[in-house]
Amino acid sequence: MTVPDVTGMSMVEAGRQLRARELEMEVEGSGLAVRQAPGAGGYAPLGSTVQVYFELPQGTE
Repeated sequence: MTVPDVTGMSMVEAGRQLRARELEMEVEGSGLAVRQAPGAGGYAPLGSTVQVYFELPQGTE
């Protein structure tokens, strides 16, 4: 399965995009997605986990 680009998305949006492709999400941090592994356009077997790193936007704490 081709991994979608979830950067810039909230946890809810990223999770929805990944579940739609039968992928799981492992969350690191909070805020908006800033990077992921495997990267966008990469391959992941159905049911596998994509690690998504989240950070708060600058100026919000």
